Formats: sequence, structure tokens, C-alpha cells
Amino acid sequence: MTRLAFLLFILTILSRSIKTIIYRPVVLMHGIVAFTSDMNELAGWLRTSFAGIYIVSIEKGNNFDDSFLWSLDEQVEHFCTRIRNDIHLQQGFNMLEFS
Repeated sequence: MTRLAFLLFILTILSRSIKTIIYRPVVLMHGIVAFTSDMNELAGWLRTSFAGIYIVSIEKGNNFDDSFLWSLDEQVEHFCTRIRNDIHLQQGFNMLEFS
């Protein structure tokens, strides 16, 4: 009887932990002459569809002009710096870009 109770206890714990799904973080990137706010609808849909998912939308520069006027090298460097500095992304992420 004690073994049966222990087995039921273990199965209960395992079944609860299996239900916990951890999703890979998502990075959203807007296209040229756009804003991070343009990605809000997509981010909202992802959060609704995948409860608990970590989503970050990365702005190209500081404003609308930077996404158009910065060189590609500057944009890539800015993007990489933001990725490196975000501890949630250090184990990998999925990226969606809309242009």
C-alpha cells in the first residue's frame, strides 16, 4: 500500500511538470521606416497563443529616421548588442522580422 501511494505521488508530480511548457523566446524586428509598435499586434497574438512566452521587439536605433539612415553595419551592431545584453536570449531564440 505504501508503494502504491508513493507511485501515485510520483505520477502526480510528473504529470504536473509535464504540463509546464517553456517556449523558446521570440525576437521581433521591424522593417525599414517602421516602429517597434508596428509589431504589437503580432506580439499580442503570440502572447495569447503561447502563454508565458518571452517576446522582445528590438528598435532599429532610436527613432524612425535611424531605421532608414543608419548603415546596415550600424543596424546589425545595434541588434547584436541588444541580443547579447538580454539574458533571456542567451540560450537561443526564434526571430520574426516584418518588412
